[in-house]
Amino acid sequence: MAKRIYQLNVQLKDCRPKVWRRVQVYSTTPLSDLHQIVQTVMGWDNIQNHRFMKDGKYYFATLPTEESSIIKSYSDIRLSTLLRIEGEVLEYEYDFKNRWIHEIKLERIVPMSKEATIPLCVTGRLACPPESCAGIAEFSKLHEALTEDNHPDYLVYKEKVDSSYYPKIFDKKMANERLDSITFSYIKDRE
Repeated sequence: MAKRIYQLNVQLKDCRPKVWRRVQVYSTTPLSDLHQIVQTVMGWDNIQNHRFMKDGKYYFATLPTEESSIIKSYSDIRLSTLLRIEGEVLEYEYDFKNRWIHEIKLERIVPMSKEATIPLCVTGRLACPPESCAGIAEFSKLHEALTEDNHPDYLVYKEKVDSSYYPKIFDKKMANERLDSITFSYIKDRE
């Protein structure tokens, strides 16, 4: 299959308020690189386990058990193997305890361009939950406390986060600078 550019919407599933990123990646991106891209644009620290999920199958970097019909290693799997048609969805789970499930939707297939900088974070909304946040329910409370004027729990939640954490801000420029600093395995495919 010829290399194409996929525009993906990466969104935290069941999260209110919605936290999402729109990124462009090559269709030939290995899942190992997609993991790094999601970590980078979302703002995670890559300190927890992760897996991809599609059609009842689980894809791991390191297998938790022997490979089977539903548990697979993703070491040789490229994105185009799992997403081929606009609208298809792949899930990515980060941190099995707190269950940060991301829905990765193939929004559209973009024409190839020699000038394209890939991977590219096109846009996004809101800061990712802090690593210390214990799941969707706590994040909703934290976000509400830190963004509503005169919230009674403001100080309680402010103490739980880093002083540089601003829940309403997503910094696209910083996300792209972080992407630029990573050497992805698919770079050799550019030639």
